Amino acid sequence: MKSGSNLEKILRAGNFAFTGELGPPRGTNVAVVREKAKHLVGMVDAELITPEKLRELADRISKAESQQKSTRSKARRKRKK
Repeated sequence: MKSGSNLEKILRAGNFAFTGELGPPRGTNVAVVREKAKHLVGMVDAELITPEKLRELADRISKAESQQKSTRSKARRKRKK
């Protein structure tokens, strides 16, 4: 499988690649991950986020979205009364 990524090009050329791993933010703000990744630009050939960490982040985002929907529904019901 070809992705055309920088990492793929380096490995196909037989070179050693430097990678950096990012952990998810404690909350649900994906911008935090982007901010962390900025510090690795030019320092590593690829940035990695493990599937487990991505799952944790997705679960937190899903939970936060559900809580927001629930809060909005409660607010609408209160306004209708």
